[in-house]
Amino acid sequence: MPVGRKVVLVPAVGRRGTWRDITRFGRELRSALPLLFVLSLALGAHSFNMLNYPIFDQDEGTYISSAWAILHLGKLMPYEYDYGHSPAGWIQLAAWLKASGGYWTFGSPLNSGRFFIMLLHIGSIFLLYKIALQLSRRKSVAVIAGFIFAVSPLAVAYQRRINLDNMMVFWVLLSFYLLVNNKNHLGRVALSAIAFGVAVLTKETAAFFLPVYLYVVWFAMHPLQRRMGLPLWTAISGSVVSIYFLYAALHGELFPAGTLLGGSGKHVSLLETLAWQTGRTGYGSILDTGSRFWQVVNVSWLGVDRLFFALAALAIVMIMVGTVKNRLYLGVAAIPVILFAYMARGGVIFDFYITPGIPFIALAIGLALGLLFDGAGRAFRVVPVGIRNAGVALLVVAAVATLSVYYLSIPITTEVFTANRTAEEKMALDWVAQNLPANTKMVVDNYAFTEMREGRPEWGGKNFPNVQLYWTIALDPDTRERVGIRTWKDIDYLLTTSIMVMDLKREKLQPMLEAYQQSEIVAKFDEVEVRKVDVQNADRAVTAGPWVR
Repeated sequence: MPVGRKVVLVPAVGRRGTWRDITRFGRELRSALPLLFVLSLALGAHSFNMLNYPIFDQDEGTYISSAWAILHLGKLMPYEYDYGHSPAGWIQLAAWLKASGGYWTFGSPLNSGRFFIMLLHIGSIFLLYKIALQLSRRKSVAVIAGFIFAVSPLAVAYQRRINLDNMMVFWVLLSFYLLVNNKNHLGRVALSAIAFGVAVLTKETAAFFLPVYLYVVWFAMHPLQRRMGLPLWTAISGSVVSIYFLYAALHGELFPAGTLLGGSGKHVSLLETLAWQTGRTGYGSILDTGSRFWQVVNVSWLGVDRLFFALAALAIVMIMVGTVKNRLYLGVAAIPVILFAYMARGGVIFDFYITPGIPFIALAIGLALGLLFDGAGRAFRVVPVGIRNAGVALLVVAAVATLSVYYLSIPITTEVFTANRTAEEKMALDWVAQNLPANTKMVVDNYAFTEMREGRPEWGGKNFPNVQLYWTIALDPDTRERVGIRTWKDIDYLLTTSIMVMDLKREKLQPMLEAYQQSEIVAKFDEVEVRKVDVQNADRAVTAGPWVR
């Protein structure tokens, strides 16, 4: 042996050690199979046909255009930021667009946004599975909860869209998971508080869940840590949310103009906008069966998946009655109840407002089934454990199979996976690029804004810098003056959808309504129309044009 050389003896790995490693890997893989099943199912249900269904709606165009403004203009919105929503949602979108290679990596900015939502949804499924497993200690409960969240027609229909509720869902679930799996570490409690703060900054309605989260903070922690953990969680989450108010204060936009602290100069105000948002009424009372609330409930929710809400009601009652020993179950059941009470208050309501409640309803259904399994286990405790576990597994398989048959029988399921609702929107943009000059002064539906401002690669570098969003042009005289649209005669073309036309007529949005009335269709793609504003023949009513698909 050479002098001075260090020799390290490495023990040989025998057959027995190798076999132990293989069997350990097999056990871990077998343990992960239920989660992999749920995640694979969620990925398939969410991603299949997601770029074609549903239609690209106005909110999707709004948030993508705001993300574009961050990257392209260094501003929070293409126009003046009005505090309609806190900006964390489209800041996340902007970060995704930057990290994923830009607007055209997935074909269009809206496509890229939907891929981002898909990733968040898969993350949300993972978190829901882990929450269910942590609370119930049963993989059967986690599988059922994850399955319902993954394939419910309501979830598939609403959770493909680029909206703030879908982003917020990921953060509230992350916060909840960190609480129920805190392992008596205050660090996890602090991370949960940060996640909840981000959820509120993503969509303000997450703040209505605050009482439930304070309850969960208290009962998820060890009794010796509660007096420290609750103030810590409250202080950190409040500090994160306060960034929004600090931003407004630093820009002199916290208090309304004309008040002592708001000054006399005209400006937008965070507090004024929040008061307007929370005070919007006119949508009818829950006591009025013909109100907007009951229209949404009966048509958009019960009309799509009546079984989901029947199981939800049954599960919530079971949890309220039968979970004295596990108070965290009550926290899960309380979130859908609070959300329903918020929507039933008589204020503004849209069909997608149910989105944050879907994962917690799925979780409540899974936990309620877990209670039934527990009761059956006690009733049949004389039966060997292996037989009982096999029976539970068969029940889970039967439940999944039954729900699958039910979901496949719902008409919207076929539409979700086969319909192409975005083709006309895309063809309208291509027609504009091929037939109109780049300096066209055009007011458009929100979905078209970012693609037209940027210009698709296949357009050969052509873009439309004078394209404007119709809501902003209608509501902001200063913006109209700045972009040179003082009257309807300053508009060359309109690109309208059925929703945009409904808004123009219902809200009497000028000057676009008059421009619409004094325009003619030059290209039509189902519900998407390109209309030329006919200044010379202003009083002529035109109902059709030369290029109709």
